[in-house]
Amino acid sequence: MAGGRRTTPPCPAPMTLENPHPTSTATETAASGIEGHPFKAVADLAELNEKFVPGPHWSGRTNTLSRSQLALQSRRMCQPGRTIIAAIHRVDSGPMPLVGTVARCEYAGEGQHLLVLDLIPLPDSAAMNHWLADRARELARMA
Repeated sequence: MAGGRRTTPPCPAPMTLENPHPTSTATETAASGIEGHPFKAVADLAELNEKFVPGPHWSGRTNTLSRSQLALQSRRMCQPGRTIIAAIHRVDSGPMPLVGTVARCEYAGEGQHLLVLDLIPLPDSAAMNHWLADRARELARMA
């Protein structure tokens, strides 16, 4: 409440005959909890320890990407404050790394958790570079 007046969020896009299934970034915002652009990709995820050494990896799917945050869904829950590396699968090249701190983790239904990462600069870590190279080799072998 600012100045004693309540502000309400904008209404979703109306359903019309021309647009029976309205989609907008507002829908993505509601689903992921962050404002940004829809970003659908498969990612390998791993928690990093304080020395930026990745632990065991698991799969997830990205939802939304903004300049400072990444929202994704995962079967695994992560505690807020943990550092996560996401190796985003790309069609034409090796995986693209993004590193972030878990800002929020909540149950999204059907065994999935919504993770919101506050993105941080990519740390220089030999163990992390080795992990990324392993992911790239594994993706190349599967192709």
